[in-house]
Amino acid sequence: MLARQAEAEEAFVHGDPRPRMELWSRRDPVTLFGAVGMSESGWDQLGQTFPRVASRFSNVSNFRFDVELVEVSGDMAYTLGFERFDGSIAGRPVEPVAVRVTHVYRREDGEWRIVHRHGDNPDVDPGGSQPRPFVTTPDNAEALDTPAAGALSFRARDEATAGALTAFEGSAAPGEGPPVHRHASEDEAIYVLEGRLRFRLDDTTHDAPAGSMAFIPKGVPHTWQNAGEDRARFLVLFTPAATGMERFFERFAELAGEMRGADAFTELGADAGMTVLGPPLAQSDPLS
Repeated sequence: MLARQAEAEEAFVHGDPRPRMELWSRRDPVTLFGAVGMSESGWDQLGQTFPRVASRFSNVSNFRFDVELVEVSGDMAYTLGFERFDGSIAGRPVEPVAVRVTHVYRREDGEWRIVHRHGDNPDVDPGGSQPRPFVTTPDNAEALDTPAAGALSFRARDEATAGALTAFEGSAAPGEGPPVHRHASEDEAIYVLEGRLRFRLDDTTHDAPAGSMAFIPKGVPHTWQNAGEDRARFLVLFTPAATGMERFFERFAELAGEMRGADAFTELGADAGMTVLGPPLAQSDPLS
């Protein structure tokens, strides 16, 4: 799949969107968060967006598709990596381009299909350094015991990505979930890898089986709950990097068990730019 995708992405920046489009699922949910600020869902939208974006590239050379991390779990998978090339976008002068990309895949009828893409352009951090490619494996990922995310495992952190991305894999037992809260500075995306979650976004509640994803802009009240009978696994992405939330999980993991209550969650969350607004979801809360 990744070999086909490398060829498809190179064709895309040379103006041909068809190979990329052939790799995408036509089954909802499919979502696209672009490096140029787009946020779209559903194949009807994506099928129109891809040709439009491909037409913006010209004079492209030296294309590279570098996958830095691959995780596969049953019929779901995700990758983190970079697309690099020299080229012109929308008629601007030719220059080096680097796009950091996250892809999520779902196996359908025996074949892998792309169901989500998030791209952003990594900037220089205040110290003047560019992020360097890296690979995080299950053996070297930093793991913490955290509230509502079980054995959290960091995949990408603020320092390693020059402030662009925080990514971690979490899990939750049936019925678990955080209180209703909002983040002041970061957008959040949560992709369900295994199990079933329920999301509360503003005033609506949504059922989210494996393969679902929630996008939560900064400032939006939200929460989630494991609504299944087995432990759920999910991938969480914060953009830009959520340094405060990284420290929140570290500080919570340092607390003794009897101190890990609602008051500690609220206090440590406030230091991280997270405001607690209400209690966790209850099983009796209806779907919207």
